[in-house]
Amino acid sequence: MEIKSRFSNRRAMLLTFISFIILIVLVRLGYIQASSLLIGGLVGILGLAKPDVSSVAVNEAGITLKWSKYFIERTLSRPLDNISLEIIYSGSTGKPKDAILNVFEGTKCIHQVYATYGFTEDDFRKFILAFNDLKTAARV
Repeated sequence: MEIKSRFSNRRAMLLTFISFIILIVLVRLGYIQASSLLIGGLVGILGLAKPDVSSVAVNEAGITLKWSKYFIERTLSRPLDNISLEIIYSGSTGKPKDAILNVFEGTKCIHQVYATYGFTEDDFRKFILAFNDLKTAARV
């Protein structure tokens, strides 16, 4: 089973590029100063550099997480043997938008997937059920 994010970092890059072109045009027409262009560019770059989880997949071989951080695609793969999953909530709200999927290898949390990255709490719950089913089937 695989859950994918509803958001794409590529879409954000495209929107930032278009916004930057509009800022350049406004500077050339004299509506804004060049310093605003620099500040807008820096804000755009920092906004795109945030971590972005794109998918979490589980199969007989193990669990695979794909994400990008600072414009570099990364992949984390681990066998099912020592992996466990848990949902926690940031703060003490218990709201679905604050859900975090923790991926543990033994007692160490190796990755966290936030619902605000484009997932839902229901996605996390279905994924944990599928993960537990696969893990149980692998033991038998």
